[in-house]
Amino acid sequence: MKALGSDQLQALSTDNVAALKTSQIAALDVTSLKSSQVGAFTTAQVGALNTTQVTALSTAEIDALTTAQASALSTAALKALTSSQTAALGTDDVAALKTSQVAALDVANMSTGQVKAMQYQQVAALTNNQLTAMSSAQLQALDTEDVVALKTSQVAALDLTKLSSSQVGVFTTSQMAGLTTGQIGSLTTAEIAAMTTTQAAALTTSALAALNSSQTAALETEDIAALKTSQIAGLNVTDMSTSQVKAMMYQQVASLSNTQLQAMSSSQLQALDTEDVAALKTSQVAALDLTKLSSSQVGVFTTGQVAALTTSQVGTLTTGEIAALTTAQAAALTTNALHALTSSQTAALETEDIAALKTSQITGLNVGNMSTTQLEALSSAQVAYLSNAQVATLSTDQIQHLHIGA
Repeated sequence: MKALGSDQLQALSTDNVAALKTSQIAALDVTSLKSSQVGAFTTAQVGALNTTQVTALSTAEIDALTTAQASALSTAALKALTSSQTAALGTDDVAALKTSQVAALDVANMSTGQVKAMQYQQVAALTNNQLTAMSSAQLQALDTEDVVALKTSQVAALDLTKLSSSQVGVFTTSQMAGLTTGQIGSLTTAEIAAMTTTQAAALTTSALAALNSSQTAALETEDIAALKTSQIAGLNVTDMSTSQVKAMMYQQVASLSNTQLQAMSSSQLQALDTEDVAALKTSQVAALDLTKLSSSQVGVFTTGQVAALTTSQVGTLTTGEIAALTTAQAAALTTNALHALTSSQTAALETEDIAALKTSQITGLNVGNMSTTQLEALSSAQVAYLSNAQVATLSTDQIQHLHIGA
């Protein structure tokens, strides 16, 4: 075949060309053929073309390839296409390529029309390098089916700023879970706000921790409520609005770290409802600054929570909060807590609360600060547990109001 001149080769009929063996095709100078002859190549002949022959084809000949011919090109041949040849591939030809061929495409040279023509299986076959080489216009040419088809490793390689908000909005839960902290940081507040509850619930703890203040504030209340307790540790709670705090489920509140609770403002903590406060673990309550809570919140502390209060915390309670203690709450105070009460706090204890104190608690009372009415509330059994040191702080008048039993 190499001995034939250009005129002789062009004298071959299309049937003659189609009859050539693949080994003969591989020896041809394709520039000596007419475009109509190239168009007559069988799929086997096209598959036999080497990279030199393929790059010698004109853009018109590339454009004239049938879908069958295009899908017969070797990966090496596709990889060898020049930018103009790649751009000359018909959209039908692109759609006909096998997934094994797609990895060879120089996608950076493809038009948005060609990208749109790709099947979702082909998109899923693109390499990370190909995806990162694509422009915003090319990536935004991918439709919903294409985006959803991307593997998590592909999504993790994307520059999300090149995608449209609507494309980010169709990410699957697996794709969301695969996002890197760098990618999360590139999301707009509108994209954060547009997340579905299932997408928000798919974010990793690291991803949530990577949100900046405006992104955290953009999370919708429904999304906050949908977060798993394991995700809560990633929230930058100081950036949350009171509405977002109110949206938290009591199970989520119970999973907040002590550090998170301590970082919250008064308005944020006071946004917690009764169920939330009652759900706090004793270790969480012991870490709280009680001055940030409302009196009504302190009033719903469980007996376990009251028992966990430190002496410093008890010292911050207002006389109104002391007076509002239920008998069960008063009976839950530790001896140290009772001993830490100031004179005004002791004086604020209601007689019912004093009467409810266990005998083991009595040694903690600063009885010298108690009114005669409060002292009268002590039972003879309670009085019997007063230490000599406590009695020594009482005035004669106070002693006369004690119930001293036999």
